Amino acid sequence: MSDAVYKFMEAQSNKSGTIRMLLNDALKMCPEMLDYTHLSEATRLRRFFNYVPKAGTEQVKRAMVNDIDALLSNQAAMQRMAVIARYAHLWRRYVDSLVPLAEQCCAAGFIVHAAEDCIAQGDKGEPEITFALHLKQFLSDCAKGNDGVYKVEISRVDDEYIQTLFVLYDAYDLQAKPEKRLLRYTPSYAAVARDTLNAIRQYYMKRYGVISNSLAMDMLHTICRERLERPEKDEEASQEAKA
Repeated sequence: MSDAVYKFMEAQSNKSGTIRMLLNDALKMCPEMLDYTHLSEATRLRRFFNYVPKAGTEQVKRAMVNDIDALLSNQAAMQRMAVIARYAHLWRRYVDSLVPLAEQCCAAGFIVHAAEDCIAQGDKGEPEITFALHLKQFLSDCAKGNDGVYKVEISRVDDEYIQTLFVLYDAYDLQAKPEKRLLRYTPSYAAVARDTLNAIRQYYMKRYGVISNSLAMDMLHTICRERLERPEKDEEASQEAKA
């Protein structure tokens, strides 16, 4: 018996009652309990104590890079990411005026759900009309309290990807000339998807765990740095052209 268990049992006034109560509590959490000694530690901790150990930096980095590489090499997966990029862009266009603040936390879940439904239907029709129909259903579901489908946990890659897209679209809106701002800007979503995934991959390969910045903050710093360097590059190009 380990020291911790021994000390715990020594402190109990009713040892047999304590063991019985612990087992009853465990059975309430998981009625179909298998042979406990045959379960792995990870399974026991997750199933009975709702504990999932936090993945280490290298483990997260390796998993993210592998997942992104798998996406970049799969045509169907990249089609899905392009539709998600389109829906993230359309969400940024209309969210402030149409979606209540309380439901904006469901943005990523809605975008993934709507994009996957769009692909399942063959991705036909006018993109903005299709998005509007999904948004109408989303608002109706939220009003009825049926928003569970939008609150499901999405993959880390999808979540990081959507948050990065939001940063990139907002940055473009701030930098662009009035005639090219977000409301009128229609990018090549396939190119946006590939460039964004490569940017995320670069972050995890070189900066994740090395710097304290989140992915979104890292993207903002990169955009600001490029923005500051651009006038110098434009000036150099102008001088070369004159020469």
